Amino acid sequence: MRKFKSRLFADATGLNDDPDLVACLERDSAHIGPGAVGGPVAKIQIVLSRVDGAILAAENGTYGTETTKAVKKYKDSPKRRLLQPGQVKADAFVGKRTIKSLDEDMFRVENPGPGPTPPSPIPVPPNPARLSGATLARLDVPLALQKVNAAIRKLKEYETTLNLRLGPIIRIQPFDAVTENALRTHFRLVGFDQPAPPNAGATGRGFPRRPIKMEDVKHLLSHFIRIQTLFVRNATSFTDGAPVDRDGNPVAAAAVLNSGTVIYGSHFRNFTNSEAAAIGRNSRAAVLIHEGFHAVDVEQKSGDDVSVHISEFDARYDKQGANDSIFNPSSYASFAAHVLKGSDPKPRFGLGPGARGL
Repeated sequence: MRKFKSRLFADATGLNDDPDLVACLERDSAHIGPGAVGGPVAKIQIVLSRVDGAILAAENGTYGTETTKAVKKYKDSPKRRLLQPGQVKADAFVGKRTIKSLDEDMFRVENPGPGPTPPSPIPVPPNPARLSGATLARLDVPLALQKVNAAIRKLKEYETTLNLRLGPIIRIQPFDAVTENALRTHFRLVGFDQPAPPNAGATGRGFPRRPIKMEDVKHLLSHFIRIQTLFVRNATSFTDGAPVDRDGNPVAAAAVLNSGTVIYGSHFRNFTNSEAAAIGRNSRAAVLIHEGFHAVDVEQKSGDDVSVHISEFDARYDKQGANDSIFNPSSYASFAAHVLKGSDPKPRFGLGPGARGL
């Protein structure tokens, strides 16, 4: 049973509490304060920005000077007064009472009125077509984050198994079949000891696949974790604008490579278009992950439309080599959907053929 009420304070699975925040709730020695870094800090910053209007984008995931000021202001508020015995002014630490208060405040933000819990952190107006692109995208964050969290969990399990099998004492432990299939399908990466398929050729793995390396797993993991952070701080990382493709045509969303920001346009919310009628939340979540990878692409290789940036609906997708696939944003969106569902969705999620301009 969860100790926290808010969805934000859940762990990577979305089912249990963030263990670092639970520790903060239960032990004085685990309070969070200046100098701390990581996901728990980012979650605290999101609550402060949503509840008190704090502007903390520059300290994303880092408990710096501005976060310290925001925590003190939050604790000093007359409606809270989260002070220790003998204190006149609040200190800079998030401890048991403060983390509980932040959770309750975030729960109220996520659930703005009576009735069943909405599926998103902000209320859904009766006509989603009137929402701005970025606002609609924020409604899709919980689903997109669920997929990304599943990808991170599966890749971490695969990394552990690969470490055991490559370690000084080889331990034969089977890889997870779903993860193996998803890596093969979307990144063209196969286990080093997998049997070669018929007519595999000289590589023993079949073009365009190649045996997976530990650095591949770390590469995929690091970028999924960056996408996770991008989604967690969506209050600042998602913006409205007028994104266009290389030819100047309006697109649903776009991101400058490794910018940490995704720009959503009016076309992201166009539900009157006949093609858009079939594009539901799963497909919009795929757009979030796709553009999210562009926004966190440290090596800035995902913008190559010729060899890397290939749609999951394009026949070339299944023939793309592994070295390009690990930079293809479509591969990240499809891999995450695959491991959450347990199989490759048919048809795959995304804007689909002929809908790239929505």
